[in-house]
Amino acid sequence: MPSPVRPGVRIAQSAGLTVFLATGIVLVGLVVSSLASGTGSLRAIAAVLSTLAGAVACFAMLIDSIDLWMLDRRMTPYSQKMFHSLVFVSMLVALGLSVVGRNALLLVFLAPSMVIYLLVVRKPPPPSRPAGGKGGGAGRQRRGGKKTK
Repeated sequence: MPSPVRPGVRIAQSAGLTVFLATGIVLVGLVVSSLASGTGSLRAIAAVLSTLAGAVACFAMLIDSIDLWMLDRRMTPYSQKMFHSLVFVSMLVALGLSVVGRNALLLVFLAPSMVIYLLVVRKPPPPSRPAGGKGGGAGRQRRGGKKTK
């Protein structure tokens, strides 16, 4: 059961998921229309593949965000790492092929999704440690096993 969150936060999360879904659907539509019109040159093929890689990245972002926001991280840490890797690699391929295919419009479509996903995957700062070191009154331990005070 997902943890209760404020309505404003839930609205922002829903808006983020909508951006991922809408961007993915638009990119798939662009791929289908490009394939329907024909891909005669190497540039056109690179543009279609870059758009397809961007769509894969958007849907992977959507799945990862749903897991975080709606399901409270039910994926294993390994699966999370694989999804993050999938997003990174597919975005790298999309951006690289968009340069080859001169598909600058892809960056305009992917920019909102990339910014939102950057907020999703950032890690919270580690908890601050007390001034005394490890906390809890634990002293340093010398070599050989004897503790100092």
